[in-house]
Amino acid sequence: STNSTVKPTPSDDEGEYDVDLVVECVNTNDSPDDALSNLTAFLLDHGIYKEKIENNPKLPCIRLRYADEDSAKFHVDILPAKKDGVGSRILIPRRGDGWKLSDPVAYTKWILGLGENYRRTVMMFKRWRDENKLEVKSIVLQTLVASSFFDDADDQMRLAQSFIQMNDKLSGLQDKPTILNPVLSEEVISDSWDDDNFEKFQQVLIKHAGEVEIILNESDHDKSASQWQK
Repeated sequence: STNSTVKPTPSDDEGEYDVDLVVECVNTNDSPDDALSNLTAFLLDHGIYKEKIENNPKLPCIRLRYADEDSAKFHVDILPAKKDGVGSRILIPRRGDGWKLSDPVAYTKWILGLGENYRRTVMMFKRWRDENKLEVKSIVLQTLVASSFFDDADDQMRLAQSFIQMNDKLSGLQDKPTILNPVLSEEVISDSWDDDNFEKFQQVLIKHAGEVEIILNESDHDKSASQWQK
């Protein structure tokens, strides 16, 4: 875990926690479809999971949905995998598209190595993303924050400058950027970022980066706090 999970936004009735699990359980000669089918069959054989499997063939994983009206909603995405043979790298299935190289262990270590200030900043950006209903995967957002990160002990200065620096990187782009996995250069993690969703992200970022610049120049503490809350 990267220790940067944020609670679902209170205003979102559909908001829920998302837990991802990678399970090395694939036979050497299995195809991606075999791996996903075998894991599904295994879970169906256990009564505790049988009723929780979400039937959605578009998902690249097996999803168990835990939705209780009296408690927090969450789902668990289970991804079968097999070792690549190099370090902690693994191969994960893509329906109809072969095996994809990944390294979640190395990525997690990289994130944790960036420190507590970075972790706090990522959590703020994730809440900002959720409140503005921006469609961008956490791995992409976390990597974007890392490339724009302004390290400062003061939360206000660190967050504001990180917003501004991210906006400087993205505001002039006509197309979504090519973002590589920082621990696995073969993987382009921005491939699945829809162009329309990137454009919306870009527009909201431009607006809010401009607003935080104004906040930084506000000398009245109460007004500054009120502007940050907004």
